[in-house]
Amino acid sequence: MVDKRVVLAEGEATGHAHVAMGPGLTFTDERLTVPESAVLTHEEHSTRTIPKGDFEIRRVVELDPSGDKREVVD
Repeated sequence: MVDKRVVLAEGEATGHAHVAMGPGLTFTDERLTVPESAVLTHEEHSTRTIPKGDFEIRRVVELDPSGDKREVVD
């Protein structure tokens, strides 16, 4: 089976993307399905192995000094 490239999130500040690569990947409604192991890459982070399974992909939220929530951006 050929590796599939799936963009999970694009960096808003840098344009760098968090990308999963592996055979048979599917990504819908914030759920990533990995039928075999895959890898997660990003230009500014080390490569990680993703084990077989189903994963919920969400944006990280932080509180600013005033207590308002905002998405973390790359």
